[in-house]
Amino acid sequence: MEKRLLVAIALSFGLLLLWHTLIVPPPPPVPAGGHFEQTARGASAPAPGPPSLEPSETGTPPPPPALPTTPVAGAGAEEEIQATSPEERTIDTELYRIRFGNQGARVLSWQLKKYLDDQGKPLELISPAVPKLKQFPLRLEFGDEALTRRCDQALFRMEVGPGAHGRGTSVAFRFGDGHGLVVSKALYFSETSYVAHLEVDAFLDGKPIEGRIFLGPGFGPHTEEATSARSGGEITRAIIYRDGKIVRMPRSALKDSPELREEGGVIWAGLEDHYFATLFLPVEGATGAIVRVHPLIEEGRERDFLSLGVDLPRTRNYDLYVGPKDHELLAGLRIGIDGLVDFGFFGAIAQALFFMLKFINRTTGNWGWSIILLTFFIRLVFFPLTQKSSVTMRRTQEKMKKIQPKMNSIKERYRKMKKDYENRQKMNEEIMTLYRKEGVNPLSGLGGCLPLLLQLPILWGFYNLLNAAIELRQAPFALWIVDLSKKDPYYVTPIVMGITMLIQQVLTGSSIPDPVQRRMMMLMPLMFTWFFKDLPSGLVLYWLVNNVLAIGQQYLINSQAAREDGRERAPAKS
Repeated sequence: MEKRLLVAIALSFGLLLLWHTLIVPPPPPVPAGGHFEQTARGASAPAPGPPSLEPSETGTPPPPPALPTTPVAGAGAEEEIQATSPEERTIDTELYRIRFGNQGARVLSWQLKKYLDDQGKPLELISPAVPKLKQFPLRLEFGDEALTRRCDQALFRMEVGPGAHGRGTSVAFRFGDGHGLVVSKALYFSETSYVAHLEVDAFLDGKPIEGRIFLGPGFGPHTEEATSARSGGEITRAIIYRDGKIVRMPRSALKDSPELREEGGVIWAGLEDHYFATLFLPVEGATGAIVRVHPLIEEGRERDFLSLGVDLPRTRNYDLYVGPKDHELLAGLRIGIDGLVDFGFFGAIAQALFFMLKFINRTTGNWGWSIILLTFFIRLVFFPLTQKSSVTMRRTQEKMKKIQPKMNSIKERYRKMKKDYENRQKMNEEIMTLYRKEGVNPLSGLGGCLPLLLQLPILWGFYNLLNAAIELRQAPFALWIVDLSKKDPYYVTPIVMGITMLIQQVLTGSSIPDPVQRRMMMLMPLMFTWFFKDLPSGLVLYWLVNNVLAIGQQYLINSQAAREDGRERAPAKS
């Protein structure tokens, strides 16, 4: 009975992993008025402060002065301001390499120089879907589609120069069609900050135009293949912060609608993946937001990419964060985006594990060895409890093994009788009488399930940690394992993990009297190997080391049981 429960728990655990791997539940429907209602996750901060061009002691220095090209309402409405030909310019800072195009004042490339992709090149955050969908980041959209098309096709004058006081870099775009439309964008970059400052103005006949500015479609170098290869489900999500809550929306949240609207109250919003994010942070006051899904059909297959736009606020000023989701870095900025790092379900356990991992890593300098040492520590902490429950289960199994012939005799006798409720009840009563007579408590064996139940939240915490902590992104361990946050490319560690689990089951199952139950227990290693094959190698490493330690512990238990059995038999032989 207790072994069947253990198998049921293991199967349930496997199904939970499969569910979390393949299915991301959509958020609840949006009520009237456009307010996204969803559970808050780890965000509680005031509205963002002023832009950060040059770091100060607080991390939030004063904003830069406006470039002289920023238009004033009513000024130059009839002036034609445009470039004579398409042009591209690239700026380099210590952190970024960004390529701009003057047609539509668009961003063509945004690379993070301190983070590399799988090919060892600076990480590109502009999705490969962007040129195919012909919609670029920082695109403006107005209520009048003709104005939007005019702005998209316009050849802006582009000026690149030093920032305020000669520090950093500024990039300014300005366009006027000579018929009342005047549009400008200006960006200011620091050499040492992932926070840029953005100013946007759009006037028609001297009056401000209501509109939106967009990020996306898509974010980062993610393709459908990359998404399926990683176990975290959909990678790119829209993220909105309002009313003290962070709402994260994957593509599946828009499966019934091409867009979702938030009419107001948005403190900041943007797009994210596991380790990076790009965000609009209106400098003064909240704004509205919209999330859209863009289908792209290639080679007969359809893929969807998200974009996010925020309304142009009254001041038309934004901070723009484009960078890693590093908790210490985000907290140091003090602009209210600390909640970007999402440790998900069992988040408190994941954070505690991460704190201990970082502490150990200061000594080892290798995240893989840190995981191994942390596994030893966790096993040591739970050793008294797991030892007691395992010994209890082993003793119960030995007693059950001794009375198995008597139980089989009872079952055989009733098997020949009429199969009805009354006879079944009598058979159960006889078996319970046998238990009492032999001093066997079948429920005491359930304590053996406790170690597995204790491991579930820790296992899930490790999984979330590997999908959220940027410190473990591309963290090598040894030999062929060059990224603990991704699966083992050769499936060596999952196979070895399955073998260690099989050994553990052989040691544990040797005392199970029922051969059917023993065969069922032998299937568990195969099932776990299948579930773990595409999970992060760091998680497999944790479970592998845990199995090795469990084998050693089970060997001690079996030896202890053998000695006790020998002492019980010794008087009978004398």
